[in-house]
Amino acid sequence: MRTFIGFSVDSDARLSRVIDLLDQIGPPVRRSRSDGLHVTVRFLGDLSDHLLPSVIDVLEDVAERFPELPGRLRGLGVFPEGGRPAVVWAGVDMRGLADLHRQTEQRLEPLGWPAEPRPFRPHVTLARIGRRRRVPEDLPLLLHRYAEADFGGCRLNELVLFESVRSDRGAVYRPLHRVRLSGAGPVP
Repeated sequence: MRTFIGFSVDSDARLSRVIDLLDQIGPPVRRSRSDGLHVTVRFLGDLSDHLLPSVIDVLEDVAERFPELPGRLRGLGVFPEGGRPAVVWAGVDMRGLADLHRQTEQRLEPLGWPAEPRPFRPHVTLARIGRRRRVPEDLPLLLHRYAEADFGGCRLNELVLFESVRSDRGAVYRPLHRVRLSGAGPVP
C-alpha cells in the first residue's frame, strides 16, 4: 500500500475558481480532483500490513495531543521553486501544524521512518504539470495573479491515514483510518 498521513481539505468557491482556471490552461497542467484535496503531514510510501496497527497507534496518540487546527489557505506557488514547475499549490497558514508534523515524525521514527531532511512546507496540491511539454504561458500569469490571494479559512480536525490508489483519472486517496483531533486547550 502506498500511503501518507494528512488532512482532507474542502475547497470553497475561491479555491475552486483557481482550480477551474488551472484546468482551463489544459495540458500539460492536470488539475487535482476536488474530492482529493489534502494537506500531507507525512508521506509514508509503501506500508506493510504488519506495521498498519502501529501507524494507527501513532495517529491516535498524536490526535489526542492536538485540538482542531484553524487556519487559512493563502497564496499560490510551485514546486520545485526556481526550476521547471511540477506542482502548483495553495499555501497553508496554520498555527500548530508544524508541531503536529514534528510530533508525528518523532513517533514514526522508531517504526522505520526517519525524519524528512527537507523543511515541512504545508500546502494543498491544486495541479500537476507534465514534464514532456512546455509550460503554458498562462501559468506564470495565473501564479502571479494569485500569489498572495486569500482562499479562505479552513479547519483541520481529522487526521487521516490515506492509501493512494492510481487510476485512469489520477490518484484516488482512500481513507484507511480517521481520527478526530481531541486535544484540549490551546494549540501547542
